[in-house]
Amino acid sequence: MAYTFNSNSGLIDMSIDGTHKVPQSYNMSFLELTKARSISTRVAVTVMSKKEGRPLLYQLNDLHQTADVEVDVSKIAFSPNDNLHSHDYFELTFVAEGEVEMQIETRVHTYKAGDVLLLNRNTRHSEERLKDGTTIYYLCLTREYMLEWPKEDEQLLASKAAMTRFINKNLDDGVRRNKDYIEFLYTAEPSQVIDLEKEMQLIIQELQLKKPGYMLILRGLIFRFLSQVNDHTLYSSTVIDLASDREINLANETKYFLDRTKHRITRGELSNAIHYNGDYLNRLFKKHFGCSVKEYNQKVYMQEALKLLVKTSLSVQEISKQLGIENKTHFYSLFEQHFETTPSQYRQNAIANHQKDPEIVQKL
Repeated sequence: MAYTFNSNSGLIDMSIDGTHKVPQSYNMSFLELTKARSISTRVAVTVMSKKEGRPLLYQLNDLHQTADVEVDVSKIAFSPNDNLHSHDYFELTFVAEGEVEMQIETRVHTYKAGDVLLLNRNTRHSEERLKDGTTIYYLCLTREYMLEWPKEDEQLLASKAAMTRFINKNLDDGVRRNKDYIEFLYTAEPSQVIDLEKEMQLIIQELQLKKPGYMLILRGLIFRFLSQVNDHTLYSSTVIDLASDREINLANETKYFLDRTKHRITRGELSNAIHYNGDYLNRLFKKHFGCSVKEYNQKVYMQEALKLLVKTSLSVQEISKQLGIENKTHFYSLFEQHFETTPSQYRQNAIANHQKDPEIVQKL
């Protein structure tokens, strides 16, 4: 694979058979640049480089019809905090050559050739300074892609407990406020970084050619790269959990539980589900979401009441019981507080509106 810097266009030239497509060039802000790395639905590889003082970016998507994207960004304003961003996918950052200063939330660190980071889907980060001659590969893996990971491969990675726990924990949408990542610092001979870069280039080659079966080959190549990163003879790894977010995680776990249950929950039931004192969870919840557990729980199950009134033939009393409210009068009172109408009147109006616009029920 040819991999050269074109000083005229300011772009990376990457080709397999000597041919090179005319790149599509853009002038973009840094945030727009990072959005350009988010268009893949399952897997993407991005190469960011700084050659001859000019930063540039090259992206390859995974799936069926997407075109390769090359971006020339000659005036990136690398300023702290302004460029912090997160993605809806896991991002593995591999520094192939040179060094980069990165800010991850409030932490700033310099990473050198061979170093690898695995960021979760919520940790904000930015590339603050790229040393000239630096090349970085970004391997972007969506939650959907990781959920499809073969069980036999997962068992092979089981010995790499830190990475396995990290990925499994962050696959749960209920803990999207986790702010953690794994730092793999390269400890082997510099010459071996070239072998790791070759593995990444094989991934790029499969993304370029997209021959039959390439997604299966991609999975094997990605697994091979992850296995090498977990090799203790090559790397020293550390899971960095921004511990100040423990409270946020608990509050978010509480919210996730309430969103799923959709009926009245007592503090005792909440305590048993989350394994923390109910009063303590309530204080954390109010601190981070601005309302009590009871208020939020009530909002969730009253919204569920609306759906049940429109989409089922259950009586008001049956709906009340399903939501955990035994007293029908109390249910009527709550409903009127929230929606300024009675359950029966709401159902009648919904039916009347549905006759005028059949799509209205689907929107509820």
